[in-house]
Amino acid sequence: MQLRLKVRWDRVSVHLGPPRRGESDASDPKALELLRALRSQYRFVYVPNSRDAASSRFRDAFAGQARSLLVEALTKPANGRPGNLVTSTQSSISKLSSNAEKAVHTLLEELTAQARGLFDDAMINVDLDAEAVVGLLAEGTQLRLTTGEHDINMVPAHEVGSGLQSLLFVGLMRSAAQIAEAEVVLLLEEPETFLHPAAQRELAQALLDSPDLRFVASTHSAAMLDEARATDVALLRDHRVFEPSALDPERGDIDSAFMSGQGAEALFARSVLLVEGPGDLAVFEQLRRRLARLSNMSRIASRLAVVQVGGCERFAPWIRLLRGYVDQTGSEAISWFALADGDAGPRLRAGLREARVTVPEVVSQAIDESREAFGNHDVERHVAAASSVNSLARSSGLRAGLLPFDLEYALLARAPIAGVTNYATRFGEPAESGLELAHKLGSTYLETRRKNPPKADWMRGFIAERAAFGDLDPQVLHTLREWIRPALGGAEFPAELGSAV
Repeated sequence: MQLRLKVRWDRVSVHLGPPRRGESDASDPKALELLRALRSQYRFVYVPNSRDAASSRFRDAFAGQARSLLVEALTKPANGRPGNLVTSTQSSISKLSSNAEKAVHTLLEELTAQARGLFDDAMINVDLDAEAVVGLLAEGTQLRLTTGEHDINMVPAHEVGSGLQSLLFVGLMRSAAQIAEAEVVLLLEEPETFLHPAAQRELAQALLDSPDLRFVASTHSAAMLDEARATDVALLRDHRVFEPSALDPERGDIDSAFMSGQGAEALFARSVLLVEGPGDLAVFEQLRRRLARLSNMSRIASRLAVVQVGGCERFAPWIRLLRGYVDQTGSEAISWFALADGDAGPRLRAGLREARVTVPEVVSQAIDESREAFGNHDVERHVAAASSVNSLARSSGLRAGLLPFDLEYALLARAPIAGVTNYATRFGEPAESGLELAHKLGSTYLETRRKNPPKADWMRGFIAERAAFGDLDPQVLHTLREWIRPALGGAEFPAELGSAV
């Protein structure tokens, strides 16, 4: 395999295999020098993602580490003078060699009896040196442990489960790092393979909490990512590296906190929908699952994520986190779309500006128009204003939008009577139209809002799971189109979502 290194002022790139058309087959003149310098300073240990309890990988690594320790302790004099262990080992080797020579002495008589006239003298020498003894001791060194009553008599470490074996391997590499002449860097390929989530977290903690261990790990595990800091994570997508270079160093703790849970999952997505609360999450997660069942949409839907930010005042930190991962050209790794209810337009605008996202004046004016119409409960005017906000935001490249009024209105205003009857029966709230049911569930589109409405997140999800796409408010469909657009990768919009202008 051909290796070519390219060195530029802003990056070092590695190219494997034959050059592509138009690409030079030569390395940078300094590349070999750089590679030699790296090899002299660092010892890279590749750990593949295969885990097999019967594999010799751990056993061989353990024996190798034991050999290093035995050589250091039993054969190397300290400060020019042999210590007690070295002296004792040399004495034992001499005694063992002498005993072996005595034991095989009779073999000398048998070998030479027929040829004594052909030589003057003979002897059998047992040439046992320290290296040979250390090798035997290393092969015989074994870690045994018990994990419960089923193996109370202890079993070798290479026979335990893959999760425990992975953690033991990390400990083994920490030991190697402490005695190696070069700094050890582990290259871990998907270390979470075959581990359940709790073991993934434990492995991540063992890696991240080891100040004397350096590693680079590739992972698809949100559980492992959950334990890391935002500044320690780089995203690799389409052979491009997106580093957290745009993150504010002073916000490291905040970004890391947001990256846990939902944030860890969001970093694996191509496009993230930021919504206000759990009700929005329930609705759009159901819609995402339904999108996955449409023709040729399964893979695209798997690239989407929904994150509830915890209120319309909290869009900014999430936007900053998602925008923080960029490649060398400044392109962002993750697209996002922020969605708020019709009454939250001004707060959405403030969050965008706090995240240093420019809100065009025409969009700002439309937000004010929608808020005023909302306050007056002017349904027709507010619906038109929300549509205008979304249209203007789309044309200006602003990835944000509004739903008219709220989820109840957006889900039920266009619902056919058959669907309304089904929902009303399930919720125990008789209604003769979608608007009537929306009001009973707590919608704010009327001036007089029902006190203590029975709305719940599961009710919203129930509707979203069953409503035909064509029966949803046009701004819901607009949101879905804007959400999936960055994840399409050249595929066409599904016809169920209407016009993709």
